[in-house]
Amino acid sequence: MAKDAKFKNILFTGAMDEFCGYELGPLPYRSLSFDIQTYGQPAHQPVAQVNYPNAENFTRITEMFHLTGERHDKTLVMIEYPKAHLPGQTIPYYPIPHAQNEALHKQYEALAAARFPHVHFAGRLADYRYYNMDQAAGRAMSFIRKLS
Repeated sequence: MAKDAKFKNILFTGAMDEFCGYELGPLPYRSLSFDIQTYGQPAHQPVAQVNYPNAENFTRITEMFHLTGERHDKTLVMIEYPKAHLPGQTIPYYPIPHAQNEALHKQYEALAAARFPHVHFAGRLADYRYYNMDQAAGRAMSFIRKLS
């Protein structure tokens, strides 16, 4: 694993609780499941992504041809459903903001700093903060510039 590597600095963007072997217990995350469907029509929705924050049991639909520019008489969509994260069974996607969770993350920060001083943590999972993906990438690149 990266924490055992022999490098001057390592930037880790994954989940800090997993990196530390869940020693203090798992941090809660929201995971996702995906349902990919094909429709016998050239388009299903007018844009690439439509969010459904309230009334549906899914959170968003992404239609692929809007992203690729490919045209066909059928279209492919991906429907995202929220689900609980189960360590070792699902992928963590979103931290769950709550004072208790943030306190546990702070304990992991202290543990990681003491044991792995050459490992630096940045990103949505590592910081236990919601970032848009452009913000997460920007944070990692900014961090690397500081280390250089």
